Amino acid sequence: MSKTNNMLVASAVSGVFIGWVMKNSIAKRQQRVEYKPILDMLKRKERNMYEEGRRRANELSQIKQEITNKVVQ
Repeated sequence: MSKTNNMLVASAVSGVFIGWVMKNSIAKRQQRVEYKPILDMLKRKERNMYEEGRRRANELSQIKQEITNKVVQ
């Protein structure tokens, strides 16, 4: 039983360590100057996609409302 507990603790500790190392390496990569324009571009594209999705959702809701109004009349 204690062998199983030791294995669980060892795997948990190694998982935390690997996560910490990956987080630090990604943070260091993002601090490089060459990655900033890429990150800005990705953020801008994500914002544009969100805004376009919201616009389309509004258009669909207007169409649904028009159909509902015509069906009720």
